[in-house]
Amino acid sequence: MNSKKNSLLILGASSFISKPLIEAIQKKFSLKILCQSRKNLKENFSNYKNKIIFSNIDYSKDNYKIDYIHECKYVINLINSSNLNSNEIKNVRRFLKYVLKISNAELIHISTASVYGSCQDKIICEDSLCYPKNKYQIIKRLDEIYLQKLATDIGTKCFILRPTEIIGYKSQNASKFIKNYISSSFFKRYLIKSFNGLRTMHFVSCDYLVSTIIKIIERKTSPGIYLVSQDSDKANDFIEFCKIIEEIKPSRFNYFINKFYKFPLYWLFKIIYRIFRENQIPPDSKFISKKPIINLNDFYPLRKDLNKHINYILDNQKES
Repeated sequence: MNSKKNSLLILGASSFISKPLIEAIQKKFSLKILCQSRKNLKENFSNYKNKIIFSNIDYSKDNYKIDYIHECKYVINLINSSNLNSNEIKNVRRFLKYVLKISNAELIHISTASVYGSCQDKIICEDSLCYPKNKYQIIKRLDEIYLQKLATDIGTKCFILRPTEIIGYKSQNASKFIKNYISSSFFKRYLIKSFNGLRTMHFVSCDYLVSTIIKIIERKTSPGIYLVSQDSDKANDFIEFCKIIEEIKPSRFNYFINKFYKFPLYWLFKIIYRIFRENQIPPDSKFISKKPIINLNDFYPLRKDLNKHINYILDNQKES
């Protein structure tokens, strides 16, 4: 790769991942950071105005005007195509093709573990087959296929990351469950735990995902598809997750529920889950990468980020 290239392009830079990602990149590398989004980003990144080049390109037009694009070493794609219509998806892909052709940049595409759809494997890894069922899963999988082929045709490297449910840094994931659980009665909490007891939550820290992207930029891994998951962390067990909520928001019911609840309703839950959630993996399946870019043993426990995430959700609730 041309050593004179010193730019990095982030597409879909309005994503909540962008801020911690940009901070991590600036700490590690001397790269011009180009941020492209259909939204006005300058207010979101007011502290970085002199360090980031913002653009708001209309993908539907052919005359793309964006400085330093030919100097790009990497393109990080955070665009969620499932929020776009078919014409918008075509336009985004055309723009990506244009950027990769003139820069020969390496592509880091953030996909999702949801592409496995209704896969029934007990342990889901990179080798597991994808069975996308709903619109979101299908579009995400088609994006992966298109971008892998595009990178091969152009002759550049492609890294596809499949994170599970990202928490941390102003993510709203699991906010509905957290709020509902805190406001639940003793009996409702007992039912929730009895139904969901052996379930895996599939949370992954935003910091863990960002650190994975940084490792790729450091050129310490090979191109390919990577599952980004912390399912092996104890904090992803449903009961443990409930305990973390209870420690932050104590209730006089906690001791009795944690001491006496069993799982008599769990098998009923599994049957109901298979009927009404047929687009998803079994509730007790785990996403475990066979080739993690960052070893989980070298990363701090998920519990730390879950604590911050739950506190953020609760603080947000007070303000609203």
